[in-house]
Amino acid sequence: MNHTAPIKKLGDLFAKHGLRCTRQRTALYEALSKSSAHPTADELFRSLSGKVPAMSLATVYNTLEVFCEVGLAQKLPGAGANGSARYDAGDEPHLHLRCQKTGKIADLPEPFGKQILEVIPENLIKQIEKQLGFKVNQIQIELIGEDLNAEHEAVTTVTPANTKTRKPKHETDCNKQEEAYQKSLDAALHPRMPK
Repeated sequence: MNHTAPIKKLGDLFAKHGLRCTRQRTALYEALSKSSAHPTADELFRSLSGKVPAMSLATVYNTLEVFCEVGLAQKLPGAGANGSARYDAGDEPHLHLRCQKTGKIADLPEPFGKQILEVIPENLIKQIEKQLGFKVNQIQIELIGEDLNAEHEAVTTVTPANTKTRKPKHETDCNKQEEAYQKSLDAALHPRMPK
């Protein structure tokens, strides 16, 4: 198996953005770009720990910040477990769906995103820029709601009369995250119409 071609391409991509190509950056960017689950820094660290030498949680956080600063990734604040940021390697502008209950994020399919962005009048953006003295470089929109197709785990409140166990709120199993993402994506691509 020849791994030099992808590394060479990433080396060129990093050079284009003024970054050195290191093993840690390469592994982190590959993991981030292959994930459709918009992982947190902690999730990325867990997926790479033991596989990449000298990969610490601090390295992951610092590298993700650098990727965001140079435009190789997007930081989606406060959407993960405990309000932790999620990251997206997509460099094309696109919209996101975020489930309020789970914090999971999915990309809104492109046709829907284009329709939403097309209804924002260009003259409104120009008016905002002129009146507020603020140059708009990018528009980010996140649709926040509840994924009706996701299986939400029950949370039981613990009281003296009720000593049931509390199930974890966030699932860390990557396969289940991918499965939930695929379900939400399928639902967005093929909405059910009332009869």
